[in-house]
Amino acid sequence: MEAASFPPPLPAELYAAPQGRPQLGSLLLRDGAITLEQLEASLAEKEANGGRLGEILVRHGFASGSQVAQALADQHGLDYLDLGRFEVDPAATGLLPENIARRLGALPISFADDDVVLIAVSDPTDVIASDDLRLALGLQIRLAVVSVDDLTRTRERCYGTNLSVEMEAFPEPPVAVEDIRDGMATNAPAIKLANQIISKAIEDGASDIHFEPQTHAMVVRARIDGVLRRVAEVPKGLQPAITSRLKIMGELDIADRRIPQDGRISIRYGGAPMDLRVAVLPTTYGEQVVLRILHRASGRLGLSDLGMSPEAEATFTRAVKQPYGAVLAVGPTGSGKTTTLYAALEYLNDESRALATIEDPVEYQIPGVNQVEVSARAGLTFARGLRTMLRSDPDVLLVGEVRDEETAPACATWASSRPCSRPRSTASSRSALPAVSASTAASPTRPPRASWPRRAPRGSCSSPRRSTGREVAPSMHRPGIRAVSPSTR
Repeated sequence: MEAASFPPPLPAELYAAPQGRPQLGSLLLRDGAITLEQLEASLAEKEANGGRLGEILVRHGFASGSQVAQALADQHGLDYLDLGRFEVDPAATGLLPENIARRLGALPISFADDDVVLIAVSDPTDVIASDDLRLALGLQIRLAVVSVDDLTRTRERCYGTNLSVEMEAFPEPPVAVEDIRDGMATNAPAIKLANQIISKAIEDGASDIHFEPQTHAMVVRARIDGVLRRVAEVPKGLQPAITSRLKIMGELDIADRRIPQDGRISIRYGGAPMDLRVAVLPTTYGEQVVLRILHRASGRLGLSDLGMSPEAEATFTRAVKQPYGAVLAVGPTGSGKTTTLYAALEYLNDESRALATIEDPVEYQIPGVNQVEVSARAGLTFARGLRTMLRSDPDVLLVGEVRDEETAPACATWASSRPCSRPRSTASSRSALPAVSASTAASPTRPPRASWPRRAPRGSCSSPRRSTGREVAPSMHRPGIRAVSPSTR
């Protein structure tokens, strides 16, 4: 009778484990993540060169980071989490400063109880880090294991990433590039750094980039979800080159540093065309440069995508459907005024209506809409363009900005005198009342709509929240004024 065939026994070191736990290698073998030959080769490399077994397996492609993380969680009796599917609580993340989170390789992700914080870690064996976390947070902690890549990506989304900048020489003049990411490979430091900063900001979903000269350095901040975040600190010696690079890209005068200048940069990012609106302002420590990022060909939002509550959306939709009157979108910079009005244009855009816009600049191109861009150099201002457009028989008109005494009355008069007119306009204000006053509130315009900034969900770093009609400044709740708070994006 033949003896039964059994697989060769596993090496004895696979079973020996501290505190009676199974070894990582045996767990991965049990789950079929690796083969015995791959494990033996990795153990031999660990013995010869040192290092962690899990890192060696991932580096050689024998196992994925998530497989190693699941085995580690099983080994230590902890939960395994996929952060790509987990909703991170910003309140928990805010408990731990970014530098400590990076040093300890951890990230607070939610509250397990009133005094217990759930911490995502990639190395549950680091007892010292666990003790430091308890001291830093002043709360009880519960660990969950995640993969190294998952932890890094989520931490960057929640805290942002600072670009590391070092002082270098400038042997090469600036050159033009077709795709902004291609310019990151150039050897010219100013070009490379400027393209890196712009590329990173676009990748993070920023709406503006601020290059702010200070006493000893140039601070670079990006506005993401309405909040400015520091992304880089440029050495003072690089400041003139970075400023000149941005002004050259915007076709501005690099020799004149005493007057404000405005320009535009057309770039491509990942094949998608984009515009950067450039504003240069002389300050005490040099020229401040602000770039507004405009996604011309990006997907536009409909009214249902703005994040309004059903009641607010119904009120707003009813207002834009009226055959006369005006809708005034009010809010600070980056609060979503233009996005909201473009959603209204998309809703009204059909062949039975003539739609037109006058903007500075045209932020999104919409088929079927006649869009005019203001040009101060050519003498085309909002007021002058509006006077001509009112004679071109539009049914719906979007006025990009109402900021002067000539434009505001023209909008109000046109809205009240034409039975089929529906001007849509934006105004930078924190309350609807000053804007209504500026556009002659006594005229029979439609109720103004207020756009108020709120942080949009980004990946897994925040939870979505439906806005309501009550999320506006208290001063707006007065008779005759109804307000809604559309989404920022």
